[in-house]
Amino acid sequence: MKHPPSRMKLEHLPLYGDDFARACNSFKINLCFLRKINRDLQTTRSVEIPACGGFMLAERTTEHLELFKEGEEAEFFDSQEELLDKCQYYLRHESQRLRIASNGLRRCIESGYSNEKRLEQILTIALNVRFGS
Repeated sequence: MKHPPSRMKLEHLPLYGDDFARACNSFKINLCFLRKINRDLQTTRSVEIPACGGFMLAERTTEHLELFKEGEEAEFFDSQEELLDKCQYYLRHESQRLRIASNGLRRCIESGYSNEKRLEQILTIALNVRFGS
């Protein structure tokens, strides 16, 4: 992007920890793009955004659709046109946007998407393999 739109301010500063969580929770729409060169179908941001209570609008992939129900726990897009349409729609429909963000957070909790829960699952599998439980 040569020049950002006049209403857009780019900070070029990283956000970590609580600052990242506050930002995700403060933005009306959090965009989640994937790196094509890595052939990503999800990233850590795919879970971090909803886990922080943020409304996520991400690229539609099979893995994103396995993690979150479209239109209920997150929103997805396939094209620039769909991205723009959904941004415009959800900026006008705050209650739907907030409901989806809340449902996304609940999904993260109920599905055990936290680092602690994932580590617990990995250790359980590793111990079962090692000791044949």
